[in-house]
Order: sequence, then C-alpha cells, then structure tokens
Amino acid sequence: MVEWAADAWVDPVSAAREAHVVLGHTERGIQRAENVARENAHDAAQHAWDIRRILA
Repeated sequence: MVEWAADAWVDPVSAAREAHVVLGHTERGIQRAENVARENAHDAAQHAWDIRRILA
C-alpha cells in the first residue's frame, strides 16, 4: 500500500516542482513542492513504523 501511494505522488510532485508551486502553510510558512513531498514521505515512514510497532 505504501508503494502504491508513493507511486501516485511521482507525477503530481514532479509537475508541481516544474511549475514552482508553493504552499502557504499557516504554521510552517511558505513551502516549495519538494518540501511538502519530503515532509509527507517522512510522515508516512513514521506512521508505518508506528503501525509495525503497535502490531508487534
């Protein structure tokens, strides 16, 4: 499932980077597309670790 989600991000993130899209986050400020993708990847890895730990 995580692999499918990661694959689904490739095209939109690439397009957002090429278009220089930025997100105005209320707490984190202005973020470029690559920052958003990096933070989402980190969160996904953290959640996967949490799930594995809970199920163990």
